[in-house]
This record gives sequence, C-alpha cells and structure tokens, in this order.
Amino acid sequence: MALALSLPLCVPSKAFAGAHALELALETCNNTEAFAKFVIEKRNGARPFSYYDRIELRSPAALEIIADAYEARVVSGFEEKQNLALEFSQKWFEQCVALSCSGFWENLEADLQRVWRD
Repeated sequence: MALALSLPLCVPSKAFAGAHALELALETCNNTEAFAKFVIEKRNGARPFSYYDRIELRSPAALEIIADAYEARVVSGFEEKQNLALEFSQKWFEQCVALSCSGFWENLEADLQRVWRD
C-alpha cells in the first residue's frame, strides 16, 4: 500500500526534472543564437578577427562561431546584413538544438558579455 501511494509522487518530480532540463537547454541555445548574431554583426561592422585574440573565451562553441562568422560571405547592404545575421544566428541555434552537448555550449552567455563590453 505504501508503495502505491508513493509512486505517483515520483512521476511528477521526474517530469519536472525533464522540463527543467529542457528549459536549460533552450536557454543555452538562445545564448548561442545571441552570441552568433552579435559576432556576425560585428564582423559586418569591420571588427577584425584578431580582436578576439585578446579576449579569454571559455566556451569551445564561441571559437567555432567566431571562425564560422569570418568564413561567411561578406554583404554590404543594410537588409543583406540583417538577413545574414538572422540566417547565421538561426543556423547556430539549430546546431545547438541538434547537438545539445552542454559542455560544448556552456559559458556562451559569459563570453557574450566579454565580447559585448569591448
């Protein structure tokens, strides 16, 4: 009888844990998207690749995103820049969702703050 009464209490906590993990994963991917958008916008604004050498980035993903941004096509018009930033950031959001390896994506929010300050 005691087992039957305690069993329903376990299910909601597992569901809550799963929902919390999903929320954290989504937050990580949103940070990835924001970081990618910022980097590509700065690249289009003529920030040199060497700029990032002086910043201590902690996320492996940050380095990949920066390298990818500087390999992306160069655009000149305002609307083209906006479209490129949207496409680029969405691509990285989707990669984050697909790869969801938290160690690779961690610290992107802090790295965004590091590159934003300068």
